[in-house]
Amino acid sequence: MLGDYRFKKRSKHQNLKHETHWVCNQCDKGCKARLTTCNDAIVKMYNVHDHRKIRKKSK
Repeated sequence: MLGDYRFKKRSKHQNLKHETHWVCNQCDKGCKARLTTCNDAIVKMYNVHDHRKIRKKSK
């Protein structure tokens, strides 16, 4: 949790810098918010949320 938003791990593995990448729990709705942590500290953050459902045009 960060503020009112939940994040989930983007992958199970850490990179060589021991960073963990996280995405907003609503990424399936088009939200681009993401975090990078290293040793439980946030080292990168894009904390702009957009939870509007993106609809694909049907043919």
